[in-house]
Amino acid sequence: MRLVISDLLIEKSRKVRLTINDLFSNREIASSIWLIIFLIFIFWNPKTRKPAFKVLQTAAVKKIVIPFIIIIVYATILVMLFSSLSFWKWIYMKEICIWVIFVGVPVCFGAVMINKNDHYFKNLIINNFKLIVIVELLLSSFTFSMAVELIMLPAITVIILLEVVASTDKKYIKVRRMMSFLLTVAGFMILLFTLKIAIANYMVLNNIDFLITFLIPAVLSLFFLPVAYSYAVISEYEQLFIRMKFRMPDNKQIRRYRWEIIKVCKFSFKEIKRFRATHLNKLYRRMKREEFYEVMCDFSEKGFEDIK
Repeated sequence: MRLVISDLLIEKSRKVRLTINDLFSNREIASSIWLIIFLIFIFWNPKTRKPAFKVLQTAAVKKIVIPFIIIIVYATILVMLFSSLSFWKWIYMKEICIWVIFVGVPVCFGAVMINKNDHYFKNLIINNFKLIVIVELLLSSFTFSMAVELIMLPAITVIILLEVVASTDKKYIKVRRMMSFLLTVAGFMILLFTLKIAIANYMVLNNIDFLITFLIPAVLSLFFLPVAYSYAVISEYEQLFIRMKFRMPDNKQIRRYRWEIIKVCKFSFKEIKRFRATHLNKLYRRMKREEFYEVMCDFSEKGFEDIK
């Protein structure tokens, strides 16, 4: 009886190990190992521990934490919806988590900085269908041995850091050129070896799991567009109302007119930008209500009663 139980436990442990090995590639495991080593070094060293905690404290403000929580909750809801589909497998969770953390969160937070780029949302969709997506998918799907990954990752990181440092001063231009050349050569070599591995394992390319993994970034980009757009609109309104405070120091006056502006501009990012660029300078301290409505009528090209 004991032998049977022990055999069952061994078999279960083997299945767990197989699941972990199938779920994470050598590159992801190697990246995790180096990340853990880096974090241990940062928080173990007293000189770097305090600045690291200060960075964490700075990041733990409401304006960052609340939007981040909203993104995670939204992603969780999407996963719950996807899990009800017939072709769903929990192995896709890894790709979704990686995309949300390294793409979804930066895209949503970056949407607040698109004041000079009106094609941000259009480019967000297009970029997910470019050749670089296929290359990144190949590079993440077909990896090298653990030993090669452990050596390759820090080597490429050092070259990138040297290139960044060398680009800060013209006297290091030769070093920057050399590092750029090394990165280009390394990139082509990695791509060639990756394609070689992919061709050797061409059966994987016909797998439905590979196709779904390829489509995950594009599908998530479409689903995250409303979130990114909402963040952009909220940020634009916030900047508009901050500038209104300089022109209308009276908080009661701002509160009274703020809702009127929202009713006219609604949820249009372009309309909010247009109002800030063309009509914000027409608002002033102790402005009469009739004068404000005249400004809003001029902006929206509607009648006085329609605005009210």
